[in-house]
Amino acid sequence: MAMQNGMTTSNETINVNILKSSKMRSSVGYLLVVRRLFPTLLVFLISFVQVRSYYIICYYTNWSQYRQGIGKFVPENIDPTLCTHINYAFAKVSGKDIHKVEWNDDALYTRILKAKTANPSVKLVLSVGGWNARSSAFSEIVASRSNMEEFTINSINFIRQYGFDGLDIDWEYPTVRGGKPGDRDGLTQLIQMMRPAYDKENLILTAAVSPNTEKSAGYYNIAQLGRYLHFINLMTYDLHGAWDHKTGHVSPGTEIRESVEFYLKNGIPANKLTMGFAAYGRSFTLVDSEQNGLDAPVAGAGKAGDYTRERGFLAYYEICTNLKSNGWKRKWLSKDQVPYAYKDNQWVGYDDVQSIKIKSQYIKEKGLLGAMIWALDEDDFMNVCDGGKYPLLRTLNRELEESIVPPPTTIPTTITTTRRPLDNFCYNYQPKPLYCGRLRGMFMYADDCRCYILCDQTYAKVMMCAPSLLYNYVKEQCDLPFLVTCYRWPYY
Repeated sequence: MAMQNGMTTSNETINVNILKSSKMRSSVGYLLVVRRLFPTLLVFLISFVQVRSYYIICYYTNWSQYRQGIGKFVPENIDPTLCTHINYAFAKVSGKDIHKVEWNDDALYTRILKAKTANPSVKLVLSVGGWNARSSAFSEIVASRSNMEEFTINSINFIRQYGFDGLDIDWEYPTVRGGKPGDRDGLTQLIQMMRPAYDKENLILTAAVSPNTEKSAGYYNIAQLGRYLHFINLMTYDLHGAWDHKTGHVSPGTEIRESVEFYLKNGIPANKLTMGFAAYGRSFTLVDSEQNGLDAPVAGAGKAGDYTRERGFLAYYEICTNLKSNGWKRKWLSKDQVPYAYKDNQWVGYDDVQSIKIKSQYIKEKGLLGAMIWALDEDDFMNVCDGGKYPLLRTLNRELEESIVPPPTTIPTTITTTRRPLDNFCYNYQPKPLYCGRLRGMFMYADDCRCYILCDQTYAKVMMCAPSLLYNYVKEQCDLPFLVTCYRWPYY
């Protein structure tokens, strides 16, 4: 966006005493620019961050390479400009180490790293575990402190060896599926140990977690996950399937909202939580083709797709092909604001562009970190339905980049570079505060070193340091005056 004019008053004066200061002589030009344009620059920088202020986590699956025809998916099919993070699924945990799963993972690692050529800012994260991995290997790691220490070191070495930017723990789920009663506390201890080691190496540490509001508190110490992980991917899908013995949606709006709010209430900060999206549907075989609504009785899972070849599962590109060419009918569930489709005795619940738009609005309403999509190979990445490549993922990008609550268009003009003392409180921006978007932290205030700008919510607050302290913009904290270089009031 272009910087706006009229940010400072026309009768500004530059205090000549400042120019005489030995601290300032070498950088007079710089300071004049900073002091005159600081409010503009801050607004500009905050607004710039909004462009990719939401995370979009994209899972890549290393088994999708084996599909045939238009279903075959390899790293070169990824559009890295549509993702802030690409999670490579999966590696496995064995002993106290990470191991490759597929025979050609080494080559796939190398190929996926090339995503940084198209998007240098994209983060490549290795996901370990998954549904098929169950719990026993993770349980072994958290059984003792020495095991956790060894795993922490080995995992960093593995990630560094293959050039990843971090690790995503996909343990499904602690205490169950071959797990042990101590897994819940063990996972907490593991991430407490891993986080400082990963920070030291400038690596990301995340986890994918269950959406189950009844069981998740037994799987995880949720507040501790929020404290020690960089962020958390909430798997708000697979909420219904053939295991229910009746038709149900893979990701109904009502239930995903309940899951998100459950995690927020139990201690996960909103800006550390991504909400999951499914680029596939769960399918069913109806008992009676005339009973084809929600909660209809089913004989079992739906027929396997032509390319995904798994009963009860259809990729979005298979669903949209059925709608486009095979005579399926689309219906809308008003309560959950999601679609389903059916033909004869086949039924599938899924997400499409319309429902993803609605769910994206919820992400913004709740102030979440962003979205996670499972998985890249299930979207219409080949444009077989003529909606463009990656219609679901592109909708997520478009919705989370557009319609963000804009920063105030009227910026206060009462900020001045004339030396003047402020009253014994920090001046609040009026008539509207500065917009922070997703930006978080403490920032230098334009006029007074006793004050700082705090972005911990949607809009900024101007805060005051404790008496006798000044804001140190280098350390991003209030500090003793002799440790602060202050080019504003009061001058030191």
